[in-house]
Amino acid sequence: MSQPARRPLCHATCTLPSGESLHLIATHVSLGGAFIVSMVPPALGTSLLVSLYAHGGTAVAHLDARVMGVRLDPSDASKSGFEVLFPQLDDDQRARLGKLIGEMRHGEPPVMGRVVRARREGREHPRVAVHLLAQVRADEGSYSAAVKNVSISGALLSIDQPDDAPPLQLAVGRRIRLLLISAPDDESIEIDAEVARLTAPPEPTGVGLRFLGLDEARARMLERLIVYTVIMDETPWDTVTVPGGRFLVPQP
Repeated sequence: MSQPARRPLCHATCTLPSGESLHLIATHVSLGGAFIVSMVPPALGTSLLVSLYAHGGTAVAHLDARVMGVRLDPSDASKSGFEVLFPQLDDDQRARLGKLIGEMRHGEPPVMGRVVRARREGREHPRVAVHLLAQVRADEGSYSAAVKNVSISGALLSIDQPDDAPPLQLAVGRRIRLLLISAPDDESIEIDAEVARLTAPPEPTGVGLRFLGLDEARARMLERLIVYTVIMDETPWDTVTVPGGRFLVPQP
């Protein structure tokens, strides 16, 4: 059986008009623009600065860009994101961008098997399979959990209830607090959630959560976690500072 074509990847830092920086992944880059994977894409027409970094070491800093297309695909996280146009490149930027394209890391294409397809539930955001540790906090105490899949709007957990701890009473509508322990850049993410469903075979057994009151900062942290887990499939991460900016990259 032939292997699927590999997809070139590079790291992207996008600086919004507010000054906020988003650490994401670009899966398509040309001299005219790029497609950047995102679970919370900026609005159509947004002007921003894009800095790109390839594993070969070439960085292209502060490219003026404009969002020309936005896509959210509930069935495939790798196809969710935004397309930017580079309207004006000077000679140096054009030369460095051409070199970066030649150095772009050829990683495996996004794995479709990681995408949790649930069209019957009408999900708005793509949910992807992950292997993360978490902690569930409730009135009864704190409980270890494993996250089976996650999106910007919710997650499916398997919760460990030891014999020597009070049983965690779970019912649809019950509110709890979730602490994601494993996250890029050593960031923990604490999220209020409610039980949306309790699953049983033939579905994976677990607790389906709906996230509540997720602010923009935590949404961005979740986005980065999802993008780096699904697209790069590498953990943990280090930060590297080069002339093009500060990027999250896999540890050697």
